[in-house]
Amino acid sequence: MIWYAYNDGSDKVSTMFAESLSGLDHCGSAKVTLDGKLSWNIAQTQLATGDFNGDGYDDLAALRKQDTSIQTWTWNWSGADATFKGGVAGWTAPTSTYPYEPMKLVTPYN
Repeated sequence: MIWYAYNDGSDKVSTMFAESLSGLDHCGSAKVTLDGKLSWNIAQTQLATGDFNGDGYDDLAALRKQDTSIQTWTWNWSGADATFKGGVAGWTAPTSTYPYEPMKLVTPYN
């Protein structure tokens, strides 16, 4: 999975799926699986994957710094069309109370 910040200010996540060609397994072509529009700054965003909704598929989570606040976001994977759905905002706090710089988004391990 690759998060790419385009020159026009948009951000997109592309996912490379495993394919088997002539008996050899490799990563196939990338498919845009999330369109972040013009509001994300990857330099101020931390990402993690994990099964956050318990459906057996990895989802995407973000800890994002904005002008005066930080916020968590989650996107759930949709096996039906192989894209991330949602973009649901979660916990939010002012940066004056919780500064972004010392925070680290941890990848789930169990």
